[in-house]
Amino acid sequence: MSVDGLGVVLAQTQAQVPDQYDVTPGLLGFLVTFAIAIAFLVLIRSFNKNMRKVQLNERRRQEAARVAAEAAEAEKADAQEADGEAADAEVSDAASASDPAPTVPAPTEPTETELDTDQADARR
Repeated sequence: MSVDGLGVVLAQTQAQVPDQYDVTPGLLGFLVTFAIAIAFLVLIRSFNKNMRKVQLNERRRQEAARVAAEAAEAEKADAQEADGEAADAEVSDAASASDPAPTVPAPTEPTETELDTDQADARR
């Protein structure tokens, strides 16, 4: 190639450079942008679906833990009640096996001398 040929090629190249305001992405740019937007929407939808599953599983796990805790509390209360009944039965068995418990005398009415003493103390 000669220098003249190179000059012609350069002149044609400079003539083909479009103005910066005339450059557009075209159909290919639109299709790529549209595909990215669709992929983004699909990912957002999938993310929301998975988050709902996680939240549901967490609620179920918390509910199961709460039910297990309530069952443990009820079992503990039943065990304590059974232990209390067993202790009461042991005490009653021990009491019936040994001498009868001493009886406490019934309260009596105060005598006249006690009343006179109480009245005398009240007057002082």
